[in-house]
Parts: sequence; structure tokens; C-alpha cells
Amino acid sequence: MKKKTIAKVLVILLALDLLLSGTLFMFGPNFGVTDFQDIIHRLGFPAYILGAIGFGKILMGLTFLFSGQFRWRTYAYFALLINLFLAIYSHLSAGDGFTEAAPAIVTLVFAGLVYFLDYRTYHP
Repeated sequence: MKKKTIAKVLVILLALDLLLSGTLFMFGPNFGVTDFQDIIHRLGFPAYILGAIGFGKILMGLTFLFSGQFRWRTYAYFALLINLFLAIYSHLSAGDGFTEAAPAIVTLVFAGLVYFLDYRTYHP
């Protein structure tokens, strides 16, 4: 496979991950998914932060899917970086350890790989 095709597939996977998690964050409590609310309360954040995080993730996912310019995707990568670093910091400072922070760490590594391949595709 070509490098550009691999980069596109990985960007689509990252976008689908963001759209799914953003939808769960934003609309999950309305459909009985209370896991996110329990985690947010344990970390010390108010419940309404779920809607803001979910909306941001949905915007990032849509940017990755439909943006033709790399500059907009760079902004989305930066927002994702901030989101994931804050998630890792929140879990570690609340005493959860690496077990609860592992999904954010894995997503951060995956997003870094996707950014590297995406950047190399547009800037050879």
C-alpha cells in the first residue's frame, strides 16, 4: 500500500474514534450510559463538562474527515493533544494510576503516529 493510503485510513480510524467517543460523551447520559458521569465526578469535574468535551471531540472528528486543508487538521491535532494530556493528568492526579489513564495514553500514541504519517504525506 502507498503511504498516502495508509495515512488516510489511519486518519479515518482516528476520526471515527473521536466521533464515537464524542457522541457517547455528549449523548450517553441521555440514553442511560452513566459510566462517563461517574468517572467525571470521581475526577472532580462537574457533569456539564461532558457536553463540552463531547462537542469538541465531534468537531475534531468532522475536521479530520472533511477538511481538505492540512492546516485545519493541525488545529484539530493540537486540540486533541491538549484534551489527551489533560485527561492523563486528571487521572494521574486523582490517584487512578496508569490503569485508568491507559486509554488516553494509547490514543495519544496513536494520534502521534497518525499525525506523523499525515504530515509526511502533505510535506514530503
